[in-house]
Amino acid sequence: MESWNLGAGESAVLHMAIVDGIDEAGRVMIRDPWEGTSYKMEQEEFFKFWNQIAVF
Repeated sequence: MESWNLGAGESAVLHMAIVDGIDEAGRVMIRDPWEGTSYKMEQEEFFKFWNQIAVF
């Protein structure tokens, strides 16, 4: 499984998180190294926050 980083936010300093992929239910699997958390969210919710900047 590949991971990629995403930037979310409007300020000059973006909050970065790691997207690990999509689970069996179609939810986006996310790791947040800044807060040390992992969580899943529906794709529709994810696309509300993602600013379309990705680092592979």
